Amino acid sequence: MISLKRYINESAAYVIEKEINNSGIDAGIAKFQQLRSDDQNRLYFSESDFNSLGYNLITRGKIDAAVEVFKMNVELNPKSANAYDSLGEVYMKTGDKKNAIKNYRKSLELNPNNNHA
Repeated sequence: MISLKRYINESAAYVIEKEINNSGIDAGIAKFQQLRSDDQNRLYFSESDFNSLGYNLITRGKIDAAVEVFKMNVELNPKSANAYDSLGEVYMKTGDKKNAIKNYRKSLELNPNNNHA
């Protein structure tokens, strides 16, 4: 078992990014689930860090990984219009218009003044 004590005051997004880079998106998803279920870790789950990681992955051409990271951000921040907007945007990049529209609508439901959705 990996000790999570080393993660004190570290961004969960950074830990997950390292996992994705080293072992792939499935390992990143598993790490996210592990960290979310371990109430002893001292990581912080920052909406902006997860959003930045998602866009960083898009820039690096890792669109499928970006989708998963934006989904993590929505799970962490279900009342964030920006989280849904970003997920909608990445779905548009994949050509998944149905999920893009669904997430843009949720973003607008949360923030009717969102000019990006």
